[in-house]
Amino acid sequence: VGKEANIYAFEKRGLTQESIERYHIGYAPKAGFEMIKFLAKRGFSLKEAYTAGLVNEKQKDKFTDRLMFGISDTSGRIVGFSGRVIRSDDERPKYLNSPETLIFKKRLILFGFFQAKQAIAQKDMAIMCEGQLDVISAAQAGVQNIIAPLGTGLTDTQLLLVKRLTPNIAFAFDNDAAGKKSLLRGVEMALSIGMHPFILTIPSQFKDIDELVKADPELWKQVASSPKDFFEESIRGLEIVMKKD
Repeated sequence: VGKEANIYAFEKRGLTQESIERYHIGYAPKAGFEMIKFLAKRGFSLKEAYTAGLVNEKQKDKFTDRLMFGISDTSGRIVGFSGRVIRSDDERPKYLNSPETLIFKKRLILFGFFQAKQAIAQKDMAIMCEGQLDVISAAQAGVQNIIAPLGTGLTDTQLLLVKRLTPNIAFAFDNDAAGKKSLLRGVEMALSIGMHPFILTIPSQFKDIDELVKADPELWKQVASSPKDFFEESIRGLEIVMKKD
């Protein structure tokens, strides 16, 4: 049942068995009733499964034919899931997250935070990127102090979680217009709660961290070890523009 998911995870995305276990990665089958049957055997009703965000309005599994990522709270307990399509011809949204539930509040959770806590404290720096696979690829390459929001805009509540461990945050969002917009918003929020913003400059030929790591993991480690102060970079950029004028 999981053959194609294994091919996607290990061969196409380059995930390791260690990452599969560390980030609680699995597969939701196509069938559409596997989760319902699984929960029923353990005494859970359809209503409870729906309330937990695992069943949809049609009384079928919410997640089907997706690579699944378990989402942990700050204590490492699984409180929700994020599923990614694995087929290039799948026209559904690329990512599907658990809906808000009593225990799953997107604004309060960062993907990979539990796994990254120790490294963030040791490095006195958190790296904020855009997606789950960016986090996992970066960690596989040896950069463990990295986290991401869950398919929504970054919130000040999420940043406050990081601030408990360090006031320093380096943004490494995607190399596109949306990524630049997210960077500015993130810097603004970081400053509003007394954090020190930095930038990691992903070379322009790469779309994101995941793409960079696959092409050149050593280059990614160099980028990750060279955060640039946001204001110094902004001033340097202005000076370059003025010289050109």
